[in-house]
Amino acid sequence: EAALFVGHPENLPLTPPRLASIMRGFSPEEVVEIIDNLNTSYRAERQGIRIVEQDGGYRMVLAPEVENVRAAFSGKIRETRLNQAAVEVLSLVAYQPGITSARVTDLRGRDSGSLLNQMVRRRLVEVKREPGEGTDKLVSRFYPAERLLVLLGLETIDDLPHVEEANM
Repeated sequence: EAALFVGHPENLPLTPPRLASIMRGFSPEEVVEIIDNLNTSYRAERQGIRIVEQDGGYRMVLAPEVENVRAAFSGKIRETRLNQAAVEVLSLVAYQPGITSARVTDLRGRDSGSLLNQMVRRRLVEVKREPGEGTDKLVSRFYPAERLLVLLGLETIDDLPHVEEANM
């Protein structure tokens, strides 16, 4: 926690190997497990911090539900409504975590890259660079962000309604 709180001197995310080298005696895999356990504890205890994965590393951030604290110091974040296209993109990311920009574009039938970028800027969607299918080349994949879950009043993405539930 202390290493993540202090952060990288160049404001980069701290990678599991780097954190393991600081902690001594821990493997990068154990570091990831510890981070998962910390996040579980933070949520269970309703703490105001989270550890998020970003660009192959980790960073400590404010929990979305305490954004009002940030607003008190840096001004309120302007709220806006989402248009139909943005709702479509968010739905695809929420129901198909790990979806690529190309797949979103294919499913919608129109370019969706700018909408995905907009959702990332609004912190409704997270982007992770992961190996593509059958290759080591990194591909951007989009996942629902914790802030989206908070705004929707959900604990996990599994709490989203399913088609059969919605038709009842």
